Amino acid sequence: MRATTIKGPHYKDSLTRKRRRSFLIKSLIAGVIIFAIIAGAFYLIFFSSVFMIESVTIKGLEDIPTDSVTSEIERHKERKIWGFIPVGKNILFLDQQSLKNDLLNKYDNLRDVSIDRNNLGSLIMNFTERDPTGVWCFENYITSNDKCKYFDESMSLWGEVRKSTGFALLTILDEKQFDEQAIDKEYFNAILLTIKSLRDIVNIKNVTIPKNTVSDIRFSSNGGYDLIFSLDSNIVSQIEVLKIFLNNKKDDTNFKPQYVDLRIDGRVYYK
Repeated sequence: MRATTIKGPHYKDSLTRKRRRSFLIKSLIAGVIIFAIIAGAFYLIFFSSVFMIESVTIKGLEDIPTDSVTSEIERHKERKIWGFIPVGKNILFLDQQSLKNDLLNKYDNLRDVSIDRNNLGSLIMNFTERDPTGVWCFENYITSNDKCKYFDESMSLWGEVRKSTGFALLTILDEKQFDEQAIDKEYFNAILLTIKSLRDIVNIKNVTIPKNTVSDIRFSSNGGYDLIFSLDSNIVSQIEVLKIFLNNKKDDTNFKPQYVDLRIDGRVYYK
């Protein structure tokens, strides 16, 4: 006869409990390992020095104070999420577009800024400041004593220029605008077109937009006389007529007018 071991239900329950306990222990160990990996990666990315911005190189600034820009950059580096995760100091999570927009909004004379990663701990910031075309003075602006500002060919205005100091740049005396400091595009385009078209013939020192006329523009030349244009007539035609007129008068030693009036199409009047 063979001896047979009969295993009752208590044996099966014990084996099930052992397997369940082994599974739980393995799951717990795996969970601890995964948590440690995630926590380590989290610490490595956000709190270690590996991805921290250690240095910022600033290039291209001339008129804008470097210290002021540095302070703005440091303010961005202090940005945190959930109150404790320092994403602003992390080169991987620095919000470059936000920093760029804030700098452009803060400094009117800043035209562009590029931000490049040099390596894991270094940024290079290249600044492009606006190049002034001239000074635009709002002669009858009623809410401020700061009537004059620099402007460029994009019609941007910035800075405060004291008129008492005199200007080496082209000066526009705008007598029409009184309720806001904004450049009228139609006048702006006509003025720049005229100056560029005549630069080899007449040097324009300043321009006046008179308040008591509808559409006149008065250019003061280095020849001691004014050129009077009108937006009511074609500006290009007025320029061409003036070129022909001045060419005819270039050998006339007695040509010393007070003004040359080109407001009527195809005609030149002078006094």
